[in-house]
Amino acid sequence: MKRHPQREAALQHLESLGIDRDLIAPRVLRGLWRVGIDLTPPHFASFWQNFLIIGSYYTVLWGGPMWLLHWSKEGTSFYAGLAYATVAGAMFGGVIATSYERAKRRNGLPAWRDLGRSDKC
Repeated sequence: MKRHPQREAALQHLESLGIDRDLIAPRVLRGLWRVGIDLTPPHFASFWQNFLIIGSYYTVLWGGPMWLLHWSKEGTSFYAGLAYATVAGAMFGGVIATSYERAKRRNGLPAWRDLGRSDKC
């Protein structure tokens, strides 16, 4: 398994602050890491990275079931359902990305590029 010293430094730093493991690296993120998709932990990702990733994830995982179980039976068009899911995903992604940004500032986290260097963290 490939080692990621920068990611390991980030995880250790966040654990030392007492942040819950599921907030540091949600299960879906750990699963992506296992299959080789190397994403930045959300506390160190930019607002826009978090917004796009979390918003897209929510759009698909909420919008898909809503379309299959509810909207299609009501006669809502696919495009209207897609628009509803996209708006909901954008709102959810914005709220969660903002909460990660606040946590980043509150905890005084170092920049992602500075992690893994012995003189910074």
